[in-house]
Amino acid sequence: MKSNNTNINSFSQQMNRTVDQQANQLAMLRAVQESMVSNDAYVTFDYTDENGQTLSYQIPSYDSVVRRLQAVEQSLNALSVGKGTVSLQDGSRRTVTLSTIPHTPDRITGLVDPSTFTVDSNWFFEELMFPGARVSIDLTGQIEDTADRVQVTRIILSAENNDARTLWESDLSQNNYDYVTLKNVLSQNGVPYYEDEETVQMPLVSNQQTGDFQVVKDPEIRNGKVWYYLDNITYSTISSDGLDQGRNNILSIGDTVSYQESIFEIQEID
Repeated sequence: MKSNNTNINSFSQQMNRTVDQQANQLAMLRAVQESMVSNDAYVTFDYTDENGQTLSYQIPSYDSVVRRLQAVEQSLNALSVGKGTVSLQDGSRRTVTLSTIPHTPDRITGLVDPSTFTVDSNWFFEELMFPGARVSIDLTGQIEDTADRVQVTRIILSAENNDARTLWESDLSQNNYDYVTLKNVLSQNGVPYYEDEETVQMPLVSNQQTGDFQVVKDPEIRNGKVWYYLDNITYSTISSDGLDQGRNNILSIGDTVSYQESIFEIQEID
């Protein structure tokens, strides 16, 4: 008799669990269906576990997922051009700016040897050392535009050393060597030398032209080229002391004009 009651109870419990599972599945299906059309961020449904406890779960709505993905896409697009914002958990926002990761630059080679120099009178130390000889070296195309300093290494020979004078007259004054080759030549000939390193700050670069242009008509495409109609074609020169010289220049073929994140080169003027 006891065994029969146990079987009856087990069967009854199994049926109850089956009913709960079906109810849970129906609730989940209704929630999934509602999430496809709901404008709310989440859809909530109830779930009954094996202990008979009712738990509440949330499913993100389709519209909510799409909005989040679009927000992520916009953020990534903004970051890809070097600007964007990030929202923190406390509700505040932070501006994010992209910059190049510092790396060891390539050694500069192929420079044109300077043929003239200027003299630094060095008035303050006039009684202690000779005037300094200065040379100008063009680094255009050799370093990044964002570089603000370069490291210079000088190899110095002593004019009082006979071997140095002999090698200079017979070889160094007539041939050009890069840094590594020159050190090898000096070592092979037993010529002593000194190395002097200096970090040279690059001169500040400022805008030399300024001007604002308004597009007065929709762009047209003629013969495969985009034509823009501007309200004027003049711009100003900025003097070395930062003064605007007025609209004293006219746009010409080959000039470039910036618009948002793009640079346009003028190919024709009508």
